[in-house]
Amino acid sequence: MKSETYTDPDLISTDFCKAREVLVQVFTSLNTAKEINDLIDRIKARVPHAKILGATAGAKIQAGRLSYQQTLLTVSTFCCSEVHTGIVFSNKNLFEDAFDLTRRLRNSSVMPPKAAIVFSEGLRIDGEVLLRGISEVEPNLLIAGGMASDDHRFKETFVFTEEGCTNSGFAIALLFGEALKVYNSFNFNWVGLGRTFKVTKSRGNRVWELDHTPIIEIYKRYLGDQIAQMLPDIGLEFPMIITDKAMPVARAVMVKHDDGSLSFAGSIEEGTMLQFGFGDSEGIMAGANVDEEYFIDKPVESLFAYSCIARLSLVGDDIEQETLQLQRFAMTNGFYTYGEFYHAPCEKCNLFLNQTMTVLGLSEGEIPPLRINPLEHKHHARTSLHSSAMSHFVQQITADMEKAIEAEKQSKEIMLHQSRQATIGETIEIIAHQWRQPLNIIALALQDIYIKGELSLLTPELLEAQYEKANSALQYLSQTIDDFRDFMRPENGLNTFALESVLNETSVLVTGLLKKHHITLDNQARPNLIIHNRKNALLQILLILVYNAIDAISEHRSSDGRISISAIHQNDEIVLEISDNGGGIPQKNLTNVFEPYFTTKGKKHGTGMGLYIASSLAKHYLQGDLSVLNREEGACFTLRIATSLDLDR
Repeated sequence: MKSETYTDPDLISTDFCKAREVLVQVFTSLNTAKEINDLIDRIKARVPHAKILGATAGAKIQAGRLSYQQTLLTVSTFCCSEVHTGIVFSNKNLFEDAFDLTRRLRNSSVMPPKAAIVFSEGLRIDGEVLLRGISEVEPNLLIAGGMASDDHRFKETFVFTEEGCTNSGFAIALLFGEALKVYNSFNFNWVGLGRTFKVTKSRGNRVWELDHTPIIEIYKRYLGDQIAQMLPDIGLEFPMIITDKAMPVARAVMVKHDDGSLSFAGSIEEGTMLQFGFGDSEGIMAGANVDEEYFIDKPVESLFAYSCIARLSLVGDDIEQETLQLQRFAMTNGFYTYGEFYHAPCEKCNLFLNQTMTVLGLSEGEIPPLRINPLEHKHHARTSLHSSAMSHFVQQITADMEKAIEAEKQSKEIMLHQSRQATIGETIEIIAHQWRQPLNIIALALQDIYIKGELSLLTPELLEAQYEKANSALQYLSQTIDDFRDFMRPENGLNTFALESVLNETSVLVTGLLKKHHITLDNQARPNLIIHNRKNALLQILLILVYNAIDAISEHRSSDGRISISAIHQNDEIVLEISDNGGGIPQKNLTNVFEPYFTTKGKKHGTGMGLYIASSLAKHYLQGDLSVLNREEGACFTLRIATSLDLDR
């Protein structure tokens, strides 16, 4: 196998023209169908039997160097391999068309296919769907290549073969040969920074929402209005990185729609986790050495690099250091794409990538050829240093943020545990008070049975009557245990329940304490309010608020205490008001009552955690909020909670 590059079809060597099997890869800045078809005719006139596979591109790679020649022809000859090309001129049935073309090309040779070079239109085609169609025929086929580009104009791209050109389809060159050896490698070095987002509304490669927020608003919030307005032109420089795959996969914005949705270069399914990606120019330059380690012992005779144009935008002309490293091993040619096709051994499949340099190595020989001496190259150390420092700085901020998020999660768990611990003392007091009377009844019944027995006055009727009293008291004790056990049981999931049932449970749990302090609890909530939320968290908030009201009333008055609970359905919320006639909260303390450890009761009577816990439970567990104000006779707490809780928030 041998490869050479030319800038004009008329300059192709006679030796290449006479070769038995010839593949001409064409990378051109021509941007009209007429100009491209004229170029195809000129190539065919010079090499009539050539197989042609071409794509539009602004920047090209020629012998490892960055090139802006209008047209670059990479002519490869094979001595014992076959090349078959095909093209689809539209993308109406992308999967089916990819399947059909691959099957037709595979059946065109008796030899097994070793690799496919695929070029596609760069703006409208979903690269993943295209790969799935090809892989459905040949699941283990090594696929390389990329999407056509138009030098950041994002207007129109073309791909072509000897059959013609298209601005909406794709082309494939299928390579066959028992002796043909294929190798591939890639270099990424984009890093995911900041928080992760969950895709909550998408179809194919079009995304509407992340975390239930319009995606264009996410770009505005985190990257600024200017970047959002520059989409899709700047989309390649600020991709999204899929975080739940075995290897990094980036997705660049290709189209911004009028409804605020964005189309990416490849599919992004709902439920996918994404991060904003940022390029590290120093990492990209350092990562080029990985290719040296990979190809050092490979008998490559030709290398083809299909690299994302975003790498060129980020690093500038210094990006050629990546491909100059490859040029040491074999003639390296290619172009800068709008997306790359790559066979990933770790995923055991072909992937559509962005922001990546992918490399295809081909050989028909067994012995590594003579290496080409590397050309001298320089890198702007100061720019590199600044880029590296900024990248490290942002990565460290991201790491700190992730630690803070984890700490917040742990804090929520501790808070929930503390909330239960903080109410244990009050709960024990209620249980003790509610048990005192039935225990007295049981004790008196046993005492009466004993005395009557000693005096020989115990009759069957008297024994049965005392038994019924004791048994009734025991049933009450058992029910009390069940009520408090349900309350104290940990709860993470959601329940669908009637608000009235929670208010009734609240009343039952505090009935003994209410009687002790001569307080009435008035439930004014509308009946038939149904909620899909965390029942026990709501019950716990209500108990904390009622406990506080009982404390306030008992300190303020000795009789005629009143607690009122009302509730209405307002939009997508339930609004509850818990008010009392306990004299209210001093105005100077109103802004502090929800702070941790703030209390006006003294250390012996309060921890200062109750209202803080109630507010935290409302926010973090019920998607709501808790507020307070003073009314004429006392305080009024307003609790707003979601009617139907959304766990994705």
